Amino acid sequence: LKEKARRTQNKQIETLSNTVGLYERLLNEARSLADDAGAVLEQVNGLKKATDKFATEVTIRGPSSNASSKSSDSATTRPAPRKSAATPGLSVAEVNKRLTVLEGRLATGEIDETTYATDRRALYLEAEATKRMLETRMAETRRSTASSGNTSDRATVGSTQEAPTNSMLDAITFDMTEEVVQMTYDIKSLTWHKKPMNVYIWDKPFGEGALRQCFMMVAVDKDGKKTRYVAKNSKDPEEPDETYYRDVETQALASMLAEHYNMAKPPKKIKFLECFLLKMVNRTLNPCTGNPELMHVEPYLPGEYIKHNSNWGYVEETKQDRNTPQAFSHFTHHHTKGRYLVVDIQGVGNVFTDPQVHTNDAKGFGIGNCGQDGMDKFFETHECNALCQFLGLKAKILKEFDGGTRAPKLTAKSGSAVPPAGTTKP
Repeated sequence: LKEKARRTQNKQIETLSNTVGLYERLLNEARSLADDAGAVLEQVNGLKKATDKFATEVTIRGPSSNASSKSSDSATTRPAPRKSAATPGLSVAEVNKRLTVLEGRLATGEIDETTYATDRRALYLEAEATKRMLETRMAETRRSTASSGNTSDRATVGSTQEAPTNSMLDAITFDMTEEVVQMTYDIKSLTWHKKPMNVYIWDKPFGEGALRQCFMMVAVDKDGKKTRYVAKNSKDPEEPDETYYRDVETQALASMLAEHYNMAKPPKKIKFLECFLLKMVNRTLNPCTGNPELMHVEPYLPGEYIKHNSNWGYVEETKQDRNTPQAFSHFTHHHTKGRYLVVDIQGVGNVFTDPQVHTNDAKGFGIGNCGQDGMDKFFETHECNALCQFLGLKAKILKEFDGGTRAPKLTAKSGSAVPPAGTTKP
């Protein structure tokens, strides 16, 4: 009886110990959540202060259209900035909390994957509605500042759907920027690198395509130097992060092959814009991915965009029937010994962007990679021109009426000007 009582007592002690341990873990988790909530509250307060500061910058620094505004008492007539009201809708903490609850219900089997995906989508749409509401509020703040006597276009910066003017760009200061993480890709080492960057992104797109929206962006350093870019994001909130990374890697490969093409000394050299990614670390997480929002960024390229070919055999012959873009595509297939074909050549002049790569195994480079079928489709419509002949490329169909750029020497030995394939790791 004593031994039985001792075992019972030990079991009770063990149970009590486990219970105490559980409460300690719960207490630690509660403390951690409290710390997180405090950090989120601090971030929200910081955003409110930034909004007030932005309104102050626009009000105080924006020049009046009236010449008399330079008088010494002009500062006393400037209105005080609007105070930020309590932010309705979803907060960062609420989004993350509800996302955690959803994941917990999925893990315990309370809901299935279909319900989880539906609820997560609904959460994202609600967060997007909050985001649009905040953007509208900031635009109203800017417009109210403008109507109070400051008629400079600086007062409406960020609320236009047109490409920003130079005076709008001048209005942006370092204090008005947000800190992001710049992600660049090195094609030679096949590695990604990151560093902090301060940017200002207009809150409305100035253009859009079938899949993406384009926003004007300015990078500002602490010395006030500004660089103009175009930032793009997907219209599909469920776009995988992997797609953004693959787009940058695609352009990096095309840029490297363009360098090899230029080594052949064609009449017109080409280049691809150097693009990179931005990780928006100070914004609400994307509930569909659980990660910070990503944006694809490239330098601003003014001028008329021309699409010279596509990833499924299209060839531009109406606006500009050019030899260089078509010869470059053919060159990439020859130079990589049939492994790659760069198509979707588009841009301004001889500066291109947003290409597509076909591979002979149809692997990598996104959904636009049509593999060998895409390559076959290109050669069905490609007519070899004077530059193809100069580069020593194997002709399948010769261009009958060649009015494009002609090479200086068509008598060059076949392939002699082309750098050997495989000199750089693709």
